Amino acid sequence: MPGVRLPFQCVVCKTRTNPKNRRKINSELKQLILKRLPIELKDTDVLCNKCRIKHFYKLSPVENFDNKLIDQSDNEEYQPPVSKKTSFASPPSVRLNIPSTPKSHSRCFICKRPGPKLIVVPSEARFTAFVQRNVIIKSGTRCCPVHMDESQIKDEALQSVKASESAFVNRAIVLELLNKLRASCNKTQKRFDFNTLNNEEYVDLTGLNKEAIRDIFAGVEGRIRNTPVRDILTTVGIFFFKLKSGLSNTILSIIFGISKSSVRRAIATTRQTLKENFLPLNLGFNHISRQKVINQHTRQLARSLFVDEAGDSSRLILVLDGTYIYIQKSQNHHFQRRSYNMHKGRPLVKPMVIVTTSGHYMSVLGPYLSDEKNNDAKILNHIINTNVEDIKSYVHPGDIFVVDRGFRDSLQLLEDLGIQSKMPSFLPKGETQFQTEVANTSRLVTKNSLKTEIEESNLDKSRAVWVPVSDTDLEDFPRLTEDILRTLTCGVYQLKLCPGYIQEHLEGDEDIRVHKERSGLIRVRLQSRHVSAKQYNLWIKFNNYEILGWYCKCRSGSRIVGMCAHCAAVIWYLGYGKHRFLGALGVRDWSEYVDDASVVPPTVDSSDSDSD
Repeated sequence: MPGVRLPFQCVVCKTRTNPKNRRKINSELKQLILKRLPIELKDTDVLCNKCRIKHFYKLSPVENFDNKLIDQSDNEEYQPPVSKKTSFASPPSVRLNIPSTPKSHSRCFICKRPGPKLIVVPSEARFTAFVQRNVIIKSGTRCCPVHMDESQIKDEALQSVKASESAFVNRAIVLELLNKLRASCNKTQKRFDFNTLNNEEYVDLTGLNKEAIRDIFAGVEGRIRNTPVRDILTTVGIFFFKLKSGLSNTILSIIFGISKSSVRRAIATTRQTLKENFLPLNLGFNHISRQKVINQHTRQLARSLFVDEAGDSSRLILVLDGTYIYIQKSQNHHFQRRSYNMHKGRPLVKPMVIVTTSGHYMSVLGPYLSDEKNNDAKILNHIINTNVEDIKSYVHPGDIFVVDRGFRDSLQLLEDLGIQSKMPSFLPKGETQFQTEVANTSRLVTKNSLKTEIEESNLDKSRAVWVPVSDTDLEDFPRLTEDILRTLTCGVYQLKLCPGYIQEHLEGDEDIRVHKERSGLIRVRLQSRHVSAKQYNLWIKFNNYEILGWYCKCRSGSRIVGMCAHCAAVIWYLGYGKHRFLGALGVRDWSEYVDDASVVPPTVDSSDSDSD
């Protein structure tokens, strides 16, 4: 019958549909059909897939299926619909001149290794790679877990990726990047984020590398909570940035974009959490066993120098010294007097630092006041007498304490406990240089052969045997590496002073002389860095392969385990510096920007002029 639809007949084209080609009419389709067709719809009516795609998926709702327009010319109230601009769909891909990584589900896009243990690169990591490296990593790209550092890709892994010169992206990728860029720019008042810093930036801001900060973060995670303005990593970073920079909380609040009270709470929370959960596991005599210190944190050089009996592996060697923490001037007059240090001329407190010969921190005790009642010796006596951290049970008779001359008043107490003390000798009154035996005892050696050669042959007094050096005289001087230099100087302190000594030597009266008859022996006159009127003569003996000996006329120049800074400067320059640095050594003279009152231009007496 006309007007009656058969079961499962399409309401548009009137064709009978099969189950695969049949589509139910939802509420949205129902509204579109009623706008276009003057029919009544039942709940059982269906639509064929062809009509659904043809008419209701691509066509505008204002179009009529029969292409017939109703004549509204006689209708005075009729208003024609406002024409809408047709919105064109974006192309499936757009080529951008931005490097892009290859996309692979079966292989790592970094090292090209096959699965199966691959992970999908998180969206945060893909966004960070785009912002910091200008590289697009497509969604669904996979990599090995070893290339990830939590939710970010490691810098060295990302640098090794071979990216194409351009990227084909679709609308979804572009919108995702734009939304994340917008969200990143709209972060209220946040200056920088610790989650996006690289290793060098971590060191510059906190003094610790990224791995160390992550280890500390793992130790406090779960004990410090996130807040709306800072996460756990930012809280820990603020604390170490405060220790590194010493800036006020007001300036830190400006840098991090949070209130001053939030900075204060972050510092207090981190300090208390580290004190309760991190320090007991990493500092103090209880955090490491005595035998582990002897086996793993005692250098063989220290054993050779300080242990008398060969093969004695039961002795503990510790290095003790007091250091300074500068503080502000207190309004409490009593504390102000007790914390003012006459030697430094400013208020400070003094922690006592105890380390092993490898540099491992055993404990930091105190801090103590800094007046005359709290020198290094009295602090050590207090530590032992009060048995701080049960130190008497940790150290045994026969152990060795390496101390400086400030502990001279503690030597008797250490001797009573059976502890051997190793302390440099004092310079006798009226002497300008330690005797050979005393200097060697301070450095625990037996003989300086070059000094003996210089003194017995009167090479320090004879001038005729020394001639100015030529370019060919130093060609046989051995080239040295930084490791060899550190071995010769037994540390880095002297090496840090070398550029300053050499810069002044090269700019002044350079005086390097060689012996006429003895090859491989030079004499150098070097300016003192403390006294303008004092210069030191030093001698260095060498062959083509190594440094054979050194001797200087300065106070500590006769030692051969380590060396004074004067000998170190000459050896550093001839064996390393002049081959590495061309021209200036990086030491700048700032006196050109400062006036000198002693420099007065000569005055002209007008009475003696030619006109008179």
